Amino acid sequence: MRDTEKVAAYLSGLSYLEDKTSQLYNTLSDKVKHPHAKALLLYIAFDSLKHSAIMKSIATDMANLQFKPKDYKKIMGNTWETIERLSQKMQKTKEITPKTLLSTMDELLTVYAITRIQFQTLQAMAEPISQRYGVDIQEIKDILELTIMDQQTDTEVLTSIKNIFLKDENGEDGTPAVKYQTPDRWYVSGLGKMSQF
Repeated sequence: MRDTEKVAAYLSGLSYLEDKTSQLYNTLSDKVKHPHAKALLLYIAFDSLKHSAIMKSIATDMANLQFKPKDYKKIMGNTWETIERLSQKMQKTKEITPKTLLSTMDELLTVYAITRIQFQTLQAMAEPISQRYGVDIQEIKDILELTIMDQQTDTEVLTSIKNIFLKDENGEDGTPAVKYQTPDRWYVSGLGKMSQF
């Protein structure tokens, strides 16, 4: 494999990883009932799909290589395996409850952090890669910067989803449970006290 093809293969691997990430978050969005979490997961799915398309176009422009899924396992290693395992797990799950999502949240955040580091490394190494391999990726540094900013935002979105479920004492819909106490006093969950209306 020529030097240009090595760089293209890595970019293609990032593209495939982002595509699988998009599929995972689409699945999560489809199977979560909480309306805010559903929308936020879809937001992340769209971002990942966008990143995948950008990386694929750049990789194809460098070298039009054809890869099979097993090739990406070699290129992306543990990150690919984690995304694959989570995707398969969520596909088999009929309905994703807050508890299910919270149990995988740390893993989702870790995968996002690792992916962001890979993009940051590529951005930082743009000049050395250009010099060593004769591949000009300096021109995509700005694109990589935007992608990294998206990923930081998506990490914050994931954290927001985690906080929604941690604070939600009543299950999936986020609607506070209101219990009758006396004619003018009601218990509202989340406030942890009697409320007078």
